[in-house]
Amino acid sequence: FVMGRGRLTRAYLDYDTCSLLFKTAFQAADRQLEHALGVAFTEADIHREDPSSRTDAVSYHVRFPVPAGLGEARLVLGQMRRGLVALMARFEAERFSSIEALMNTFGARETLAGLQIREPSVSTVRIPSPMAGSDFIH
Repeated sequence: FVMGRGRLTRAYLDYDTCSLLFKTAFQAADRQLEHALGVAFTEADIHREDPSSRTDAVSYHVRFPVPAGLGEARLVLGQMRRGLVALMARFEAERFSSIEALMNTFGARETLAGLQIREPSVSTVRIPSPMAGSDFIH
């Protein structure tokens, strides 16, 4: 993403950790990017990685839950896609407007929708920990 004069941020997909990695060219935290990531990826867990040496730069990890099946994978990829589109609309409005008409005409490209994999018929419900919010450590 071109975020302004002299401000370039590159985005990568890390398949192993189910996260997006945003690499900047700066050694200091980018508050504008941090805010934009928080707005674009409300369901994700966002972390900043500070430089470990003078030649490194700040990077941001936008982590999503590892999907347990194809349906969950499609949901996570949809969240990633919507967030990336929101960042493009924010930082590269001219580029976004040139492809927005195509996106509106053809819709989101969701290649996983064509796979015919049967999902398990069993559904699960997350049970919160009984100690959630407790101040006691046992």
